[in-house]
Amino acid sequence: MHSAGNGRTVNAAVQHTIQEKEYMQRKKLVIFFSRGGGGHLSARDAITHYLKDRYDITAINPFDDILTHLDPLRKASFGRVSGEDSYNFLIRHGWYWLINLYACEFGAAYINRFAAQIQRQVRACLGRFRPDLVISLIPFINAPIDKATKDLGLPFVILPIDLDPETYLNGFNGSRYDHLFFAIPCDREEIKTKLTSAGLPRENIRVTGYPVRPAFLENTKPDKIKKTLGISCDRPVILLLMGAGGAKRAVRFAQMIDRINLPVDLLIGIGRNDKLQDRFANLPPVPHVKRHIIGHTERIDELMGAADLLVTKSGPGTIFEALHSELPMVIDATTRVIRWEEMNISFVEERGLGVVLRCLDDLPHLICRYLNDGAYRAEIKRNARAFEKPLFRDEFPALVRDIAGG
Repeated sequence: MHSAGNGRTVNAAVQHTIQEKEYMQRKKLVIFFSRGGGGHLSARDAITHYLKDRYDITAINPFDDILTHLDPLRKASFGRVSGEDSYNFLIRHGWYWLINLYACEFGAAYINRFAAQIQRQVRACLGRFRPDLVISLIPFINAPIDKATKDLGLPFVILPIDLDPETYLNGFNGSRYDHLFFAIPCDREEIKTKLTSAGLPRENIRVTGYPVRPAFLENTKPDKIKKTLGISCDRPVILLLMGAGGAKRAVRFAQMIDRINLPVDLLIGIGRNDKLQDRFANLPPVPHVKRHIIGHTERIDELMGAADLLVTKSGPGTIFEALHSELPMVIDATTRVIRWEEMNISFVEERGLGVVLRCLDDLPHLICRYLNDGAYRAEIKRNARAFEKPLFRDEFPALVRDIAGG
């Protein structure tokens, strides 16, 4: 017994030593992300989930961890407000015209002005971490990051969370970028043309799919989900997800849905906006629409699995989650669209994945057409099913292995 116990102890010690050695030999990745909007955080989490078993990953927000001294809003507010905070404020209020001005005009020019300083700070940071590969999810600052990685002889992957890569190419001058790779969500020639025009070799453009969370790649059971949520199985289900930027407008959208005069269950996602709970509670009930108010949840996949139609904003994350769920969409374009989301709208239209709402008064008509026209409904579902969806969980890790090994 004593010998067997020692044997088990020795085996455990040997196994621990092997695991420790394997961990020390693992390649190191640095992910640059931003907290401006939720898409960067979701993409960061998806990458970490798919790569954590093979690589040592460090996620860095350069605006919080490296470049704070260059943020004019931090200086003006004595550190109380950052550029990311102001961006999120504008998103919450839906001031997209101001976002276009703030980010695409002032922000891009400001970053270009301080590109040399950004390059030095990023290079110093990477020198401390000594990664084998750098991944960026952030627009606007990739040119100085690219120069920093080139100085250190590191491969660099840009993973845009938007279909339109233009903001990720700010500061690129058309030189050839052999150590730089672009991972794009779908095989769209318009995207590739923009990248090659900026100097990226076509062979360094890889179609890896969109970084959706693992739950969206699993089979859902709609009847079980509906039972859990208390949703009728014999009534159509509409899911209203307007995100942080459109949360305040969700009430107006719900009021328009009340006009359709068809019996439906309406799932309304309000996230962490508790004030909306009271606003919806004060809406007069209508007999044919049963409202379900959904607070913050990580199970958007289940809501999409239960829904027959999604009404949402033009953010790419929600669009690709719906695409993987084969859920038809009504995309809101009733206000000025954020410049880099315009391609998302054309993508949905061209692929026949849903319809674009340009006038709020048209919403009841569009919903009724979808719910009443079986052929139209089947066509949209067929388009979603037929669209080639590269699996990020397979394609992106394969790209990382090709570049960094491990």
